Amino acid sequence: MKYTELKDYYYESVVMKASFAQLQLESEDDAKVYLDGTFIGDLSKKNFQICAGSHKLVAKTSWGNYATDLAAKEGDAKKLTVNIKPTLLFMGIISDETVSSFSRSRVEELTTRYLTEAKDIDVLNKEKEKIITKEGDFATLDIAKKLYKALESYSSDDVKSNLELLSRNTEAHLFLFGYIQPEKTAKTVTFYLFSPMTAVPDSYVIQIDNETMWKSFFGLLTHGIPLYQYILPMLTIDAPFYDNPLVINVNKEAIGIIQEGDLITAINKKPVSVTSEIIQFLKQNKTDDIELELFSPVSNTNRTVKLKLSLSPFEIAFSNQKMLFNRQMMNLMRYLDRPNEQDKNVALFNIGLFFYKMQEWSKAFEYLNQVKILKDSRVSEQSVKYRIAQCYYELGYKKDAKKILDTIEKVNTVTIEDQLGPILSMAATSYLQLIE
Repeated sequence: MKYTELKDYYYESVVMKASFAQLQLESEDDAKVYLDGTFIGDLSKKNFQICAGSHKLVAKTSWGNYATDLAAKEGDAKKLTVNIKPTLLFMGIISDETVSSFSRSRVEELTTRYLTEAKDIDVLNKEKEKIITKEGDFATLDIAKKLYKALESYSSDDVKSNLELLSRNTEAHLFLFGYIQPEKTAKTVTFYLFSPMTAVPDSYVIQIDNETMWKSFFGLLTHGIPLYQYILPMLTIDAPFYDNPLVINVNKEAIGIIQEGDLITAINKKPVSVTSEIIQFLKQNKTDDIELELFSPVSNTNRTVKLKLSLSPFEIAFSNQKMLFNRQMMNLMRYLDRPNEQDKNVALFNIGLFFYKMQEWSKAFEYLNQVKILKDSRVSEQSVKYRIAQCYYELGYKKDAKKILDTIEKVNTVTIEDQLGPILSMAATSYLQLIE
């Protein structure tokens, strides 16, 4: 526009036309949703109106995040599936001067390769190696060294303070570093996995030249355990004088099909001689329909029956040396905000067991006490009572522990941890005798 003389000029206001797009987010989980750093609502809202253009979409929870770049034109109707995953901060590999550069390079190479292939966790980028805070820069490798030193000196306070630093200044939910053992003792690397939930890490030793051990560890690191597992609708033991698992109790859904005293000789035509072989089969089996071959010592007859497996809540086994408890904690936390009450109760129960294993009795009690025994509940009321009684005992409330143990029913169908575990009612009786 050209002005030819000095005077006032009047023009119509320029009005910018609104340019919007619609965004629909689908997810099993709830989370706080941020668009370009601004909070726009909870994920449960599902439908959002956004400005057309390029954006950074982030969904955050206490156990995992989701982030993606998003481009939308005016009038677009975008639909995204939000798959929230725990975020892992790999802090590096530490070692002393006796470790060769070859060993360090090999460990770093393998660690980087397997972390790159991780699917069920998000690994923070390399540029996150330094944490920038108001106090200055912190190299994650230096923090790893401090954590290792704190573990050596059994200083849980130092572990907690360093974890708090990491939690405050990163968006990670899991923290991992490796320590290469001095080569004079063994060519191994020990990985330590932490979460903000507890000062107790998971540790896992790998022989540097054993590819199978590497695959096993990173398989455990990346995959979350299911809430439920298939079990036989009966209780079996390995009894003396018998070469096969002996049925000693039958659940109601298998009454009339299985008899107490039957021996299980094969499952889906695969011979079995001990209960652990049945457990292993069930872990690998992908269907709930099975065929059992039975022998009755009473009638000296063989028979084959078909039945459906029972779906039972997964229960953390304290003796499981291959479980990364901090990793599974993040997996369990996701169910606490979901609407399914049964799933929530199974998660609460196992989180309580997690803290019990870590000897954090108050936290264990807090979560176990939230478990609701619903109609047709998949969580055994007897199991919850037993664990709460244990917490009471460890906290010094012996009378309360005894009071709960006295109410546990004398039933033989409930075992501790899995079908190979002790019968709960017998364990409760033994625990009661210990208290008295």
